[in-house]
Amino acid sequence: MPRMSKRYAERLAEYKKLAKKADAQMRTLERYIKLSEMTVSDPKNPDRADKINKELREKYGKYNVLKDYAYGTAQTDIKRLYGGGSRFDRVAYKTDDKGNKKYISIDDLNDRIEAIEKFLSKPSAYLKKTKEHSSYPDALKRSAAAFSKELSSRLGYEIHLSPDDIKELLKEAKEQGLLDDYGKYEFLEALFEIQNNSKLIAAVDAIKEAKINDKDIEATAIREKAQELGIDDDRSQVISSILTSEKLDLSKFRVLN
Repeated sequence: MPRMSKRYAERLAEYKKLAKKADAQMRTLERYIKLSEMTVSDPKNPDRADKINKELREKYGKYNVLKDYAYGTAQTDIKRLYGGGSRFDRVAYKTDDKGNKKYISIDDLNDRIEAIEKFLSKPSAYLKKTKEHSSYPDALKRSAAAFSKELSSRLGYEIHLSPDDIKELLKEAKEQGLLDDYGKYEFLEALFEIQNNSKLIAAVDAIKEAKINDKDIEATAIREKAQELGIDDDRSQVISSILTSEKLDLSKFRVLN
């Protein structure tokens, strides 16, 4: 085996150090992902099982998406770099029939290090904040704050949504197929207007009570009434489309203030 250069030895040591740290982080994430997917069954006491499952979802459900963020990216990189498995910390050589070790090229070694550093740089790789890095919960809060700020600017009044608020709203909208027709901000702008504009609610109720059989005519009436109330044209259009859509079940969305 050729003599290992000083540069290679340094990078190999760095690789081993980072790989062990990354693998430890992934094991931690896996525990929480597993908890987020856990369900209990008790045929003799289904109510108790339902209560426990509800508590598990409330406590750990938010961690289910971790598998799609830094963890998921890391697993994709591992398959690409190693061909299989689920960990970074592997030997950096192959052994031939005579027991001789052939180390991977420094370019391949650097590719491994780069993938590990990418994983370790992401907030969603961590569950607690430290001096060195942010964390997944912190990132969620920042994201929710930015989302709320953008929605507030669009609505013209302050909205403060938690990460769970946003998750539940968009999950329900997606399940109803509404996000296939509208962007998330467009839909939530319309939803907030529908739920918090008393004049609009009264006007829509009056139009619905008229029992117009033609959906296009009903949609036009709602859009024009929204415009009369000072709601901009684009939002009025989305409101009228939503309120005449067979996809919408407003009872699934809790009233938001």
